[in-house]
Amino acid sequence: MIRPWNEVPENERFTYKGYKCEVWRNPNLGFLCGYVMIPKDNKLFKVDYTDDEFPDLSIHGGITFSNCDEDSNWWIGFDCGHFSDLVPGLSDNVSSENASYKDKNFVTNELKKLVDQVMKYEKSFKFVVDGDDQRWADAFNNWNKSHFQVNKIYQKSECNMNAANIFDHEVAQGPAINFVEIKEANHDWKN
Repeated sequence: MIRPWNEVPENERFTYKGYKCEVWRNPNLGFLCGYVMIPKDNKLFKVDYTDDEFPDLSIHGGITFSNCDEDSNWWIGFDCGHFSDLVPGLSDNVSSENASYKDKNFVTNELKKLVDQVMKYEKSFKFVVDGDDQRWADAFNNWNKSHFQVNKIYQKSECNMNAANIFDHEVAQGPAINFVEIKEANHDWKN
């Protein structure tokens, strides 16, 4: 009999929408776990999942892990070792009658859903042109092949900040164009 947990490598890494993800097998019980690395410029960086301010992210079994690795990267994750999961290292009577094994494809899809939610906590930036002149923004957009609008707020993943920093007084011979971080004093994590 082929058992799906025997066919998956111990660890598998991939990148989704710029976020590093990892599927990892629990070495003792054999179930899979999923982890996403949170970049330093994300509002969830170094926020423990047990803290009251941590958002309620919709993921299989909920977030069950947050910690730094040896390189000070912050990771959050979930596991597939719950009552509704078939856990290879446990006897059959421990899980529910309808328990199923959550395979690599399941964990990969859950990680993608998690990244989509985590991206909502990226820091926000406003596209700013000195003098609020959209014509200068249009010149930047033409050069950068982008579609930014003056004073509109964008998530960091939508911004090409290196290009904006090049397009300044000296190079453009016009107003400075930049992305300015929006500081939110009372951010509601639940929204």
